[in-house]
Amino acid sequence: MSHHTLLRWFLFGLVVGLLVLGAENGAWADPIYYTTQVGEDVVFDSIREDSATDPTPLYGPPTVSANSLVFFPVSFKAYASEMHPAVDLTDGTMSMTIRSLQGGPILGILVRESGDFTLGGLGTANTIAAVATPMFVTITQVDGQSITPISFSQSMTYSPKANGKFNLLDDEGVGETWEGLALLDVAGALAAAGIQGAATKVTLSLDNVLLATSEAASVAYIAKKQFGIEVLIPEPSTLTLLILACVGFLARGRRRFK
Repeated sequence: MSHHTLLRWFLFGLVVGLLVLGAENGAWADPIYYTTQVGEDVVFDSIREDSATDPTPLYGPPTVSANSLVFFPVSFKAYASEMHPAVDLTDGTMSMTIRSLQGGPILGILVRESGDFTLGGLGTANTIAAVATPMFVTITQVDGQSITPISFSQSMTYSPKANGKFNLLDDEGVGETWEGLALLDVAGALAAAGIQGAATKVTLSLDNVLLATSEAASVAYIAKKQFGIEVLIPEPSTLTLLILACVGFLARGRRRFK
C-alpha cells in the first residue's frame, strides 16, 4: 500500500473518530452561512462552512471577482510539537450552489489553494505536515431545466509534492510554500453520462483537512492562506489555455513527487 493511500486512510479514520466523538459531546462549532455573491456570469449562494474539529470560521467571508470566489483564511492551520498535541487535525468543510446567469454554460470549476508549512527539530519521517481536499460536484440543471442529479468527485493535486504530504527528513524548512490545484470537468461529466446541453446549476462541496504530527523533539505546522473557486464560462480557446495550464501544473507536481 502506497504512502498516499495510507495517509488517506489515516485521515479518514481520524475524521470518523472526531465525528463520532462530536456526536456524543456536541458539535465543536456552529455552521456559518455567508451572503449570496454575484459574479459577472454566475451566482454563488447557499455558501456554508462548518468544522468538526475547530471553532469557525476557518475559511472566513468570501469576496467575489469576475466569476471567482476567493477566501483568505486566517485561522485554518494545524500545529504539533513536544509541548502540544502530538497529532493536530483541522477539518473544514465548505459547500455552495453555483448557477449561471442568463443560461451561460458552466464548463468547469477551477479550484486553487495555497499556504505554508514548517518542519523542524529532531525526528524522523513521522514528523508530518499534510493537506488533503476531496471535492464533490453535483449537476442539477442543464440548459436551465432540472435533471436527475449527476455527481462526480475529485481530489486536489499539490506542489511541490503531488500528494500534499511533507515530512521532516525530506522537507525540513520554515515557511515553505505549498499549492493545490484541481480542474473539475463539469462538461466532461455530462458527456460521460450521455447528456447533451450545458450545465447551468451545480452544487460544490469539499472537505479540507490539514494534519500535523510531531515527535519528542520536533515541530510540525501547516496553514492554508488562500482558497479560490473559478467558474469556467469562457470562449473555447480560453478554456483550452486553462486546461493546458492545469496539465502543466499537475505534471510538475508529479515530477517533484517522484
